[in-house]
Amino acid sequence: AQKRVPPIHINWDTTTNATKSALRGVTEDLSDLPNLANVTDLAKPAGLEGFPIVNTYGYVYVLAYRPEAFPDGPPKSWKDLLDPKFKGRLAFYNDGIGFHFPAQVAGGGKLED
Repeated sequence: AQKRVPPIHINWDTTTNATKSALRGVTEDLSDLPNLANVTDLAKPAGLEGFPIVNTYGYVYVLAYRPEAFPDGPPKSWKDLLDPKFKGRLAFYNDGIGFHFPAQVAGGGKLED
């Protein structure tokens, strides 16, 4: 009965999921809202027509480490963490939006790593 249209009127979501909704055509163009004239350029979604979503925040990821675990100095890149000597000794936050698998491959690793 819903024809894949969510039974909601306002949704606070991640940028990733909101963009997916916009690409599915289940969002409304908000371009006629006067307040959008006052938002920063970062609020405008890239690659989408009009204003089907408004970017209201961003994600920041940091690398934290214990200095005693790196006696030769801090890691210089994410790729440094692929060193076999760290196998079973690293923990990563799973953000739920699929960031880690592409980052693993982009850093020279394999999905199996």
